[in-house]
Amino acid sequence: MPLSVFSRLFGRKATEAPRSTDGRLVYAVGDIHGRLDLLDLLLAIIAEDVAQTAEGQRPLLVFLGDYVDRGAE
Repeated sequence: MPLSVFSRLFGRKATEAPRSTDGRLVYAVGDIHGRLDLLDLLLAIIAEDVAQTAEGQRPLLVFLGDYVDRGAE
């Protein structure tokens, strides 16, 4: 049976879970644009999700993009 494109590229079957995080929860947050109110809400949602799913593990939060707004254009 020939290897799938996925298997050739990544060395594993498409049904196998990625191993780069070893099961650790990772949350990526992009483009905050100075909206601390929404960031606080998002962090509360993440904290609730962690409490329900992480089983005592510390998640990894990754912040991407803009932290501040550019202002009026």
